[in-house]
Formats: sequence, structure tokens, C-alpha cells
Amino acid sequence: MDATLTDAPGSNAPEMSLSLLELNTWISYQLDQWVAWTEQQGEDWLSWPSLNERNPTLGHLFIHAFSPMHRYADQVIGQPPADDAQLHADSWVAIQLWARQCLARHREVCTGLAAGEAARMVRFQTRTVGELHVSVGECMTHACTHCFWHLGGIAHMLRLGGTTAPPQHSDLIFWAAQLHAQAEAEPA
Repeated sequence: MDATLTDAPGSNAPEMSLSLLELNTWISYQLDQWVAWTEQQGEDWLSWPSLNERNPTLGHLFIHAFSPMHRYADQVIGQPPADDAQLHADSWVAIQLWARQCLARHREVCTGLAAGEAARMVRFQTRTVGELHVSVGECMTHACTHCFWHLGGIAHMLRLGGTTAPPQHSDLIFWAAQLHAQAEAEPA
């Protein structure tokens, strides 16, 4: 069976989508959950081993989770990718500032995309497999999915390490439910 990135003609599947800006907002919400949790738990978890040679601690892995949001956005608009090599993976202040910069850059570039530009093909450099040739939309969507994939992995590693309650209720469904509850509570 061939897989495509678009709905097959005649498909009975309901049309649904989340914009890049909505994904960005959800990840911002997730970061807020991590900030609140770390304020209560402390920063010791940053030094826990990640079992990943490239990102040896959970602090490094947290930086790695957010970096493509900045790096890929830079490349989409033809600028050199931001360098996160000098960040201090043991400083929660530095890590969360970087994460917010990555989110802001991603949002800035997504907001500036012209209609139809998401389909434009772009070549960009990854750190793991080198150059890839994909659409702007795929590139910017991957930056988001990469982030929440690794945040979930970090939460899993914290549980394996004995932390019974890493940041809770940061899944998309909780964010969406909160938005709907706020909208329903607003006066008409």
C-alpha cells in the first residue's frame, strides 16, 4: 500500500488539522508544565543520564528537543541554523530561555509564511542524517513533533529513574480541553 501525506481521494476520513501555530502554542503549554514542575521538584533531574551519546544528560536532551524549532525555522528562511553548542545543560534558566527562543523563532517564521508556501520544497541540514529535501510544512511540523517526542521520552526516563510524577497533563488533549473550557466560560 502506498502512503501519501495527503488524504486519498474519496476517503471517508473526516478532515482535521492543526496549524503550525497551534502546534507551537501547545508546545509552549508543555514547556509551561515543565517550568512549573521544575520549580517544585528542583533541577537535579537535568544531570540524570539520558543513555544517549550525543545528548548525555536529560538537560542536554531537553535542549535537543527544542533546537530544531529554531534551527529548521532559520533554514526555511535561508539563514544559518542557530548553534546550541554553548548552552549550559545544567542550568534550568538557560535551558528554558533557549526553549522559549526556539518557540519564538518557529512562531515568527510560521507567521511570516505566505499562503501556499508550506508546499515549497526546501533543503535543510539535520544533525543525524545530513541534508533532507522536504516541504516547508513538513520541515516545520517535524520540528514540533521532534520536540514533543523527546519531551515524552524525558518524562518516561524520569519515571524509570523513580520520579513518579513528571509533568502531568501536558498532552494535546488536555491543552485542547483547557482551551475549550476557557472558551465556554467566556461571556457571549
